[in-house]
Amino acid sequence: METLVNVCPWLRDGFWRTACGLAFAFATVSAFAQAPAAPAPTLDDQAATHLWWGDFEALEKLRREIDGPGKRDANGLALIQTFRSGVGRVIADQEGSGDRYLIELDALTLQWATERPMSPLAHVLHARTLAARAWAYRGDGFANTVAPENLKLFRLYLERAAQHLSSVDAVIQGDSSGHRELLVVARGLSLDLEQQWRIAERGLRANPDDIGLWSQLLTATLPKWLGDADEVDRLIKRAVQATRAQRGEDLYARLYADAADEEFSRGLFEDSRADWTRMKKGFRDMLERWPSSAYNWNRFAYMACLAQDREALSEALDKVGDKPQLGAWGSNARRTFEGCQKLARRT
Repeated sequence: METLVNVCPWLRDGFWRTACGLAFAFATVSAFAQAPAAPAPTLDDQAATHLWWGDFEALEKLRREIDGPGKRDANGLALIQTFRSGVGRVIADQEGSGDRYLIELDALTLQWATERPMSPLAHVLHARTLAARAWAYRGDGFANTVAPENLKLFRLYLERAAQHLSSVDAVIQGDSSGHRELLVVARGLSLDLEQQWRIAERGLRANPDDIGLWSQLLTATLPKWLGDADEVDRLIKRAVQATRAQRGEDLYARLYADAADEEFSRGLFEDSRADWTRMKKGFRDMLERWPSSAYNWNRFAYMACLAQDREALSEALDKVGDKPQLGAWGSNARRTFEGCQKLARRT
């Protein structure tokens, strides 16, 4: 992929950075626009396109329209989570560009944050870019595989992200995305779980539907982050207790399913404290509220398969049919789905 510098070498000038944005996407965007009967762009595609073009005003307008309590998608997830996913696609799109891509994005988001000091989104984007630079140095290997100089840069950029967010605390106080970024930074800097919990609590007061905050806390409790199965279970039960009045056992199912994706995989019911009876109740609560969610039915089928509950699996597969949403089926999704179909048919 081309970098910002290659496409628009004058991007170092603030005016032209904004004017040019990420103009080399024009051909792709135009092709979609000219296609007959093209489906409307999804929320994450809209967010990605606005950031890709460097159109902050459109990005801010979109965020205002979809952010806040009660604004959920058909799966019961906060729309702001989908918005963040689209933004993340652009920030992470640095393959083959080295540090130059994130240097330019860092400069652009700093410009936005400076010009719009009262915009939570501008500050969140800048902090997220700083954190992305940190993780670009860190990589995803074990700490003992990372060069010492890269570990120093990892910590340096995380600390810069933390300092920036701290300096605008009053601006982001009512913004759950700001607290989500604080949690990402806090985990990288190895803050203890109680400190991270307090950050999440503030974010959840801003938007109780933003369960992406619970997901960040979950990640911090996983064994790969020096947590353990007991900490995972305590966190998930705490999340359920805090949300039971609104969501029943929903988060017990969602978060343990996420734990399978992130850590336990097919060993979820052997290696964690997940209780299938309680998870099944969580899926029932979830599907009662969002019965038309194809994704949630796929998720229910996958977890029922891991639990070897053929009755629940057959029920869910009847809803899924032969066109699964493979994003709900973990790693090696197609083979997993086919294996679960065989399990359901077994006599």
